Amino acid sequence: MKTKYTVMILALAGMLTTSEITLAQSPQNAKSTCCDLKSDMRKLWEDHISWTRNVILNIIDDLPGTTEAVNRLLQNQTDIGNAIKPFYGEAAGNQLTALLREHITIAAELLTALKTGNTTAFNDANVRWYANADAIATFLSAANPNWPLDEMNAMMREHLDATATEAVARKNQNYTADVIAYDNVHNQILEMADMLTEGFIRQFPNMFKGCGGAKSNQKTDTNPGVRLNQNAPNPFTDKTIISYFIPNNIMQAQLIVYDVMGNTIKKFDIRAKGEGTLTFDASNLKNGVYMYSIYADGRLVDSKTMIH
Repeated sequence: MKTKYTVMILALAGMLTTSEITLAQSPQNAKSTCCDLKSDMRKLWEDHISWTRNVILNIIDDLPGTTEAVNRLLQNQTDIGNAIKPFYGEAAGNQLTALLREHITIAAELLTALKTGNTTAFNDANVRWYANADAIATFLSAANPNWPLDEMNAMMREHLDATATEAVARKNQNYTADVIAYDNVHNQILEMADMLTEGFIRQFPNMFKGCGGAKSNQKTDTNPGVRLNQNAPNPFTDKTIISYFIPNNIMQAQLIVYDVMGNTIKKFDIRAKGEGTLTFDASNLKNGVYMYSIYADGRLVDSKTMIH
């Protein structure tokens, strides 16, 4: 199943022209370096989150220009779908364009339901949104052996989690958390872009020149920060386990669980440093989508979504 994120990757990989990015005409004629691909990949993903941000603000804050913002985001998906036609044909490009526009439509449904407080509609759209992300991960993993399925699933869900956190913070008028959430979206999207770039270069090494000593995806961090992991199992029936890591330099840490409307469900104070786990009991809660965030010294670090 070819979906939005797949098209974005293939569009850049093919080095075609989408939006403001100038790319080559075919794989055989590609003259770009690995650095060019990395730069263009980042530009494309940043364009995506910028217009997603615009749509979030327009819908949540009920601003004029919502239709124009949504149409701009939809047009971006059409451009990306068109970009793969030289590689996969007219029919494949049109099919991907339709799937991309559907993805944006679901996101608009989510934001509208969040704005109006319609929990049932939100949960329904959210399930479809995450199912779409899982389909994207499956496709990517099948398309490129350098993108393992578990890593693709985690990457796609992390992107959706970060975007959902941004929207919820905006809806709750928690503007400090909103800014932090968008910064997290930005950082995560750059990591995603670099990871995809690395996999594509490995799969098609003859399409690109070298890159002046640049080595993407090289880790140098010897002082790991706060880490929040996906709960397991997920979805879950009654109880689920959330794991995390708290470095020694953090004085206070807290994990908060809340519903899709931003209402706090449970707070956990985390006192021990290092790797840790906690059990969240939702046996008395309604089935649906819940979110959990980890705070370190009063600052929001990360958020994820779970399904009960």
